[in-house]
Amino acid sequence: MPSLDDTFALPDQPWFPPEGRVSMRWLCLHLIRETARHAGHADLIRESLGGKTAFELVALEQGAGRG
Repeated sequence: MPSLDDTFALPDQPWFPPEGRVSMRWLCLHLIRETARHAGHADLIRESLGGKTAFELVALEQGAGRG
Protein backbone atom coordinates (compact mmCIF):
# COMPACT_ATOMS: atom_id res chain seq x y z
CA MET A 1 0.00 0.00 0.00
CA PRO A 2 1.38 3.39 -0.87
CA SER A 3 -0.37 5.07 2.06
CA LEU A 4 -1.68 4.12 5.49
CA ASP A 5 -4.81 6.09 4.55
CA ASP A 6 -5.64 3.69 1.69
CA THR A 7 -8.68 1.58 2.48
CA PHE A 8 -9.82 -1.95 1.73
CA ALA A 9 -13.12 -3.76 1.99
CA LEU A 10 -13.84 -5.81 5.09
CA PRO A 11 -14.77 -9.48 4.67
CA ASP A 12 -18.44 -10.37 4.54
CA GLN A 13 -18.77 -11.48 8.18
CA PRO A 14 -21.59 -10.81 10.66
CA TRP A 15 -19.33 -8.87 13.05
CA PHE A 16 -18.33 -6.34 10.36
CA PRO A 17 -20.70 -3.68 9.03
CA PRO A 18 -22.09 -4.49 5.57
CA GLU A 19 -19.88 -3.12 2.83
CA GLY A 20 -17.49 -1.73 5.48
CA ARG A 21 -14.07 -0.36 4.68
CA VAL A 22 -11.08 0.39 6.92
CA SER A 23 -7.70 1.99 6.38
CA MET A 24 -4.33 0.30 6.59
CA ARG A 25 -3.68 2.57 9.58
CA TRP A 26 -6.73 1.04 11.33
CA LEU A 27 -5.50 -2.46 10.48
CA CYS A 28 -2.01 -1.82 11.92
CA LEU A 29 -3.38 -0.35 15.13
CA HIS A 30 -5.92 -3.17 15.44
CA LEU A 31 -3.16 -5.80 15.12
CA ILE A 32 -1.05 -4.05 17.77
CA ARG A 33 -4.03 -3.83 20.13
CA GLU A 34 -5.04 -7.47 19.64
CA THR A 35 -1.46 -8.70 20.08
CA ALA A 36 -1.14 -6.75 23.33
CA ARG A 37 -4.49 -8.06 24.57
CA HIS A 38 -3.64 -11.69 23.87
CA ALA A 39 -0.13 -11.33 25.30
CA GLY A 40 -1.75 -9.94 28.46
CA HIS A 41 -4.10 -12.92 28.63
CA ALA A 42 -1.18 -15.34 28.25
CA ASP A 43 0.69 -13.48 31.00
CA LEU A 44 -2.30 -13.81 33.35
CA ILE A 45 -2.50 -17.54 32.69
CA ARG A 46 1.24 -17.95 33.26
CA GLU A 47 1.02 -15.98 36.51
CA SER A 48 -1.91 -18.06 37.74
CA LEU A 49 -0.04 -21.30 36.99
CA GLY A 50 3.42 -20.24 38.17
CA GLY A 51 2.44 -17.92 40.99
CA LYS A 52 4.96 -15.22 40.06
CA THR A 53 4.43 -11.96 38.21
CA ALA A 54 6.53 -10.90 35.25
CA PHE A 55 8.34 -8.37 37.48
CA GLU A 56 9.26 -11.10 39.96
CA LEU A 57 10.54 -13.37 37.19
CA VAL A 58 12.67 -10.59 35.70
CA ALA A 59 14.12 -9.79 39.13
CA LEU A 60 14.93 -13.46 39.70
CA GLU A 61 16.59 -13.75 36.29
CA GLN A 62 18.66 -10.62 36.82
CA GLY A 63 19.70 -11.84 40.26
CA ALA A 64 20.61 -15.29 38.89
CA GLY A 65 22.90 -13.73 36.27
CA ARG A 66 25.01 -12.07 38.97
CA GLY A 67 27.53 -13.89 41.00
